[in-house]
Amino acid sequence: MKRFMLGRGPTRAALALAGLLAFCAGAAGQVTFPSLNSSPWLGQEMLGSVESDSVTLNVVFDQNTQVYAEYGAASGSYTAATAPQTATAGTPLNIVLGSLQPNTRYYYRLHYALAGSSAFTARAEHSFVTQRPRGGSFTFLLQADPHMDANSSSGVYKLTLANELADNPDFMIDVGDTMLTDKLSAAGVPVDSGASPTAAGVLARTQLLRSYYDLTTHCP
Repeated sequence: MKRFMLGRGPTRAALALAGLLAFCAGAAGQVTFPSLNSSPWLGQEMLGSVESDSVTLNVVFDQNTQVYAEYGAASGSYTAATAPQTATAGTPLNIVLGSLQPNTRYYYRLHYALAGSSAFTARAEHSFVTQRPRGGSFTFLLQADPHMDANSSSGVYKLTLANELADNPDFMIDVGDTMLTDKLSAAGVPVDSGASPTAAGVLARTQLLRSYYDLTTHCP
């Protein structure tokens, strides 16, 4: 049986009760979950492809946006920066932070300027650790089945993600049943017994779950 790794937080009994209440609420009527993001964001900082000398930063905006990142090995001290790039509206942009040292914590901050503006807005500082040495220790998390359907609780899932972030993992593995795009509409309502997914529904569900990932994936 798959389950979330909850780490710290309420007792299992309390979480089970919360899950039961969520199930009962869902049984009485459909529950929909809006994205946690708001304009101009479709997807905030998500780090991936962590190598010994680089990491990839992924962002998505709902309008054309100029973006760059600054980074360094000390908090608040940024010794390198990427060249400004254009993030096309609705299209994910990958920004590679390179020339890094292995097994080292780096701090980074994203800057963005919306179309028609030359003024860049600085985001909050986040951090990451580059690839650990072979044979070294590391921490990772497993999670599964967020669903975000009528039987789900957004509060429980947010708490789960907060507990995961507090464990300071090197990476997280989601083992499936995540977007449910083959079963649910953009509003999270079952569609023809799951037989008729649409492109709009797939995109909306992906952006919904991505907005929850944004609570953790800025700091792998």
